[in-house]
Amino acid sequence: MLQILSQHTHYLEEYLAVLGHEATQEQLRWYSELGGAPMIILCTMPRAEDSFSRLNKHLSVGAAIQNMLLAATAEGLGACNVTFSFWVRDEMAEALGIPEDRSIVALIVLGYPTDEPPVAPPKSGDIAEYLD
Repeated sequence: MLQILSQHTHYLEEYLAVLGHEATQEQLRWYSELGGAPMIILCTMPRAEDSFSRLNKHLSVGAAIQNMLLAATAEGLGACNVTFSFWVRDEMAEALGIPEDRSIVALIVLGYPTDEPPVAPPKSGDIAEYLD
């Protein structure tokens, strides 16, 4: 699975070229081992023929992912939603035996963070300005 995921950076060569060599190498390393996370949750959804149903299914999966990320954080875990490149989703589905009637949406990498999470900046006053 990691070998397949690391291939997706090939499709992002133009974007990675903007980042520079060091950032490109970091991206290749991260995707080849998914940050060293001991657990990966694969998120799928039933395939939908029409765009309205597909959109609703994507929104539902997104809400479920958000809840999983919040729950993981509350338990002191590090979690990252990886909406990995769709260029390799068919290879991933085949390698993992995902049924034809389901579509891969995202991966969640889950583990214990090696660094302390950054402290959020202090909240400022109103961020809206009302004009008459």
